[in-house]
Amino acid sequence: MYETDLSVLAGWLTVEQAAAAYNLSARTVRRRLAGRELDAGHLPTAHGREWRIRPPATYAPPTGTAAAPDAPSAPHSAPGSAMIAIADVDRLLAPILSERDRLLQQVDTLQAARLTDALALGQVQGQLAALQAELERARSVPSPAELQQLATKKENAPAPRRRWWQR
Repeated sequence: MYETDLSVLAGWLTVEQAAAAYNLSARTVRRRLAGRELDAGHLPTAHGREWRIRPPATYAPPTGTAAAPDAPSAPHSAPGSAMIAIADVDRLLAPILSERDRLLQQVDTLQAARLTDALALGQVQGQLAALQAELERARSVPSPAELQQLATKKENAPAPRRRWWQR
C-alpha cells in the first residue's frame, strides 16, 4: 500500500529505523520498497522526499534512558562511552595482524611450492613429448615381416610396360 496522508506518514519510520525494527539492512528495506513489499509513502522534507515505512505490529519505539537532571552529560571520549581508545584498538588488532602475517608467510611458501611444481611439470611434459615423438618414429618404421611382404610383392609384380617411343 502506498500512503499519501502526511499526518499518518509523520508517525511512520525512516529507512534506517525500519531496518532496525524489521531486523534487516537498509539496503534490503530499500529493495523491498522498490518491490512494494512494505507499506510506505513519501514524506516531503526540505531536502526532497523521504521514505516513511509502516512499523511492524510488534514495534515498540526505543526509549532513551534519561540522565539525572543534575548529572552532566558525558563527552564522547569519556570511559564507558561508545568511543574506544587507540591503545585498545591496537591491543585488539594485534592478534589479527599476527594472524595476517602468518597467513601471508604461508601463502608465500605455498606459491614457492607451486612454482617448483610447475617447473617439474614442464620438465615432465617435455619428456612426454619426446617419448611420443620417438613412439611415432618407431611406428613409422616397418617391421621385418612387413619388409618381407613388400619384397615379395616387388618380385611378383609384372615388368613395367614400355611406352611406344621407348620401343
